[in-house]
Amino acid sequence: MDNEEKKIDEALREAFRQDGNGQQLSADFTDRLMRRIHAEDRLRKTSHLWRRVAAIALIAILVSGLSYAGISHIVSRSGLPHLKPSEVNTIPTISLAEYEQLSGQLSQQAIDSCYAGLSNLYWPGCSWYCLGEYRNVTASSCLSPMGKKTYSADNLYDWNHETAWVEGVDGSGKGETITFTIAGRSWPITSVNILNGYVKTERAWRENNRVKQLKMYVNGQPYALLDLEDSRAEQVFPVDSIGKRPAGMSYEEWRNRPDYTIKFEIRSVYRGEKYDDTAISELFFCGPAMH
Repeated sequence: MDNEEKKIDEALREAFRQDGNGQQLSADFTDRLMRRIHAEDRLRKTSHLWRRVAAIALIAILVSGLSYAGISHIVSRSGLPHLKPSEVNTIPTISLAEYEQLSGQLSQQAIDSCYAGLSNLYWPGCSWYCLGEYRNVTASSCLSPMGKKTYSADNLYDWNHETAWVEGVDGSGKGETITFTIAGRSWPITSVNILNGYVKTERAWRENNRVKQLKMYVNGQPYALLDLEDSRAEQVFPVDSIGKRPAGMSYEEWRNRPDYTIKFEIRSVYRGEKYDDTAISELFFCGPAMH
């Protein structure tokens, strides 16, 4: 291959790696496209000029409609979407124990009228968890226990705003992650609900860091950036129906579908007044109504 051909190859490879929005394509995909162009080039025995024209046309066709290659998920949008909360609900004002005590004394309607928004935390009722199942939740780090207080990832999922996951590395925790493994047969997820910071008390919330932005991954692939408000209230982030059963999939296939993961990475934080530890009190999923 002469120098001119090498330059053409380099230019083509760079064009393949990036669409018009600068989205990166995989090296494997690039190599497969290059092999196809070279094969067509040998077949037609075209000139260098025609090779350039044919290659550019092929790039335009394949990059504009990558479903041809079955990899439409690779180039889907320019950058990641920024998701902002569609709802910022009531700040928790009573403990889980107090709520459970009220449940034995008042009707659910009376409780909801006095403590609007707490049912999502303390009594989710018929929710995603009726047909949704998470296998486990893990964290890249956790703050060491202090007496009876623990700060593990399990606290994200205990329906109790008085506990929290707190990252355990030096500094603000940027880059630390929490990962949920979801059963493949679970109901689709339509929102991510978050209680940001150490919500137990106003003082604890102010003294510790809160998350400013989370990067969300689905099965290891970047999905969205969640821009959180600096609030003690529950924040609701709508998402596309993650884990939705594809049309045409049989019940048996759905029942045996592989598990998948949803990961959240701390990208930036709101600084606490006293501690450089970042906390999230609750992170749970919601889906369409069961009934």
